[in-house]
Amino acid sequence: PPSRILQNGGGKLEKPSLYLEGDVRPEIKDDIYDPSYKDPEGPKPKVEYVWRNIILMFLLHVGALYGITLVPSCKTYTLIWGYLYYMFSALGITAGA
Repeated sequence: PPSRILQNGGGKLEKPSLYLEGDVRPEIKDDIYDPSYKDPEGPKPKVEYVWRNIILMFLLHVGALYGITLVPSCKTYTLIWGYLYYMFSALGITAGA
């Protein structure tokens, strides 16, 4: 483990504890970050394309572009409904997190 004392010029300073003794479970105290650790190198995994997902994502984006072209022809109430739907969706996502 690294030293608990820092050197500052000629003086020495006590390094603050990384964790409080009573607040951390014993199994976590042994888990010390080691910057010199390197994962073993191995063969790179084979790249597999999932064509079904690629096609579906492409169609999703084409549909979004088509929807953007239809926005100018929308009625006012449709735009208001879309905005409110967007706001409640954002609220549901952030409030549910």
